[in-house]
Amino acid sequence: VESIGYAAFTGFLKVESLSFAEGSRLTTLEAFAFQGFSNLEEFTLPSGLTNLHYDAFSDFPRLKNIFVDLLLVVIIFRIL
Repeated sequence: VESIGYAAFTGFLKVESLSFAEGSRLTTLEAFAFQGFSNLEEFTLPSGLTNLHYDAFSDFPRLKNIFVDLLLVVIIFRIL
């Protein structure tokens, strides 16, 4: 999977952690790709991610940790 589209995953109420497999080919997360995960406390973004819509993650009231590759942070800040 290289892209996760608009509102692909919505309302997974029991998920507490979200991460992608090492070597993931995911490059794009569209708007609201993940929405309404009311128990999600942390997620890890894959290092190959290059296109991240600002609203890809929405409505996570319990979110505590976001883990991200340093290279991805540089790419995101260049976009902003």
